[in-house]
Amino acid sequence: MTLEEQTIYKIRQLPDNLIKQVHDFVDYLIIEENHDDELVNLWEQFSTPSDNIEIEISDFFLTDEQ
Repeated sequence: MTLEEQTIYKIRQLPDNLIKQVHDFVDYLIIEENHDDELVNLWEQFSTPSDNIEIEISDFFLTDEQ
């Protein structure tokens, strides 16, 4: 089994809420791989915990319902 097949197999075992997190993380990796520094900086800015606000990074992603 290839690494890709192993990864897909593992992802298929996750509940939907974790699949969404994997999906968002893959988006981040693609942005980073394409060396889009501006988007990486924005991602890091919004994903870095802050003491001043109480939001989660998932609040910034579209859901199937939107």
